Amino acid sequence: MPDEVALELDGAAEVRSGHTARQTGLLHNRTESDVWVTLGGTVVVDPHSGEVIGGSAQATTLALRGPIVPAAQTVTIPLEIGTASFTRRLGYAVPPGGWGFQAILGLPRDPRRRPGRRTPVFPLTITD
Repeated sequence: MPDEVALELDGAAEVRSGHTARQTGLLHNRTESDVWVTLGGTVVVDPHSGEVIGGSAQATTLALRGPIVPAAQTVTIPLEIGTASFTRRLGYAVPPGGWGFQAILGLPRDPRRRPGRRTPVFPLTITD
């Protein structure tokens, strides 16, 4: 993710296994121009290996909607964190424990033209 646009969480992320929770993110634009950012959802990852192990199993109402972040400003964005397992070894839902999650953001003016770029891994607690 480019240094000019950064995401941080507004508090600790916690969700019950088998459920979806909302988390508030703070999206910072450190450039001198307005930036339009698309939201591509979130994924749950193993914080040690970086492997994507889960996420939302349903269509999200937040995907591909994104704010225009004014130059040198910060906006609040909603993030949905789902716990459906994407790997057979974990069963149908990511089990309780300490995991991580990443938001997928699209930056239309990205010179590499990637459809979505993941943020750094944020800590995620999954409970019973």
